[in-house]
Amino acid sequence: MPREVPGFASRAELSERVGAAAVPQDPRPGTDEHQVISWLTSLHLLQGVPFAYLVPDIRMLPAESIRFFQVDNAWIEALLDGAFSVGATRATAASGTVLRAATAPVVRARLPRVRAALLGAEAGDVAGAGDVAGAGDAPEAISGFLLRSAVVSGWPGLEVRCYADTEGQQPLPLLRFEPVAPALLFCLVGGVLRRAD
Repeated sequence: MPREVPGFASRAELSERVGAAAVPQDPRPGTDEHQVISWLTSLHLLQGVPFAYLVPDIRMLPAESIRFFQVDNAWIEALLDGAFSVGATRATAASGTVLRAATAPVVRARLPRVRAALLGAEAGDVAGAGDVAGAGDAPEAISGFLLRSAVVSGWPGLEVRCYADTEGQQPLPLLRFEPVAPALLFCLVGGVLRRAD
């Protein structure tokens, strides 16, 4: 049985405190909550993840090629397990589990707004999200593509429209759209990508 340390909350007390605290949808900038939610959101968008973890062999991306993919939610969960394990102790494990459950929906709901914030617009105003029903909703799946081409550096203003259907009638919101190397473009969308223009 774990012994209680004077001056520190017990595991049950920590879980109760964390469970009772609501995680705000829009934490105030500069607060601890804002920093944690922002960091977890960037992990969902694979920002800061070494490229070798995403593409283990560059030969999988030959020159002048495009590769489509869907992000495995189990892989994201494992990534978050690692994030929540930083600094965890036996006494804080239960509260970490409760906190993770409370932050997960907040983080997923913020995904479509990250790119909009970078562009200084509302989520519905950003190219690729304007006609999407529920553009601010949390995506159930994340997919995308990697484009390795001279087009990336030759046309820095390149834009893309992504769709959930092959006819191009159901637009998907862009979650991340940026060059990760001079000739390599990385794109993530909220939903299952079936067509990209």
